[in-house]
Amino acid sequence: EEFNLNTTATDKAYIRQALAFEAHNAIGAPASLSFPMHVQRNGEFYGVFVFIEEPDDEMLKRVGLDDNGALYKVYNEFTSASNVRKKTRQDENNSDLAQFVADVRTLEGQELLNYLIDTVYLPAMLHYLVATVITHHNDNPHKNHFLYRDSDGTGECMFIPWDHDLTWGSNWVGN
Repeated sequence: EEFNLNTTATDKAYIRQALAFEAHNAIGAPASLSFPMHVQRNGEFYGVFVFIEEPDDEMLKRVGLDDNGALYKVYNEFTSASNVRKKTRQDENNSDLAQFVADVRTLEGQELLNYLIDTVYLPAMLHYLVATVITHHNDNPHKNHFLYRDSDGTGECMFIPWDHDLTWGSNWVGN
């Protein structure tokens, strides 16, 4: 239904994003398909862009997750359930995410540890974190990720990566 074509204007390596998504997939963290794409406009070469699969119910199904789980594009530092875009289960509000964020931010000590063990899909979270470190994803976690919750199954949550233009040593310098 939807895909992204990202410019390579700021990164002439052309391959950072595709390699970062591939690294996540290889490590076992569900991630979008991505590859460089030759783009033409009006029959003439326009540029090399990066194709990136949009995280949605189809992507969830492709990576073996329940496509009826709650999928949120998060635009904050995991500080609230506002400033997010719900991609699935749009007939519901964000109360599941609001409760998860509130619990993670208020519980402490053993109570927090027990809660995380019960509500986070730990293997996927570890794979995500390892891939984030290996790819040097320095534009994370302040806004560049999705949160998935297996709403009808285990209820467990996990992150799904997004926005890999600042990986493999590429750093934002503000200009």
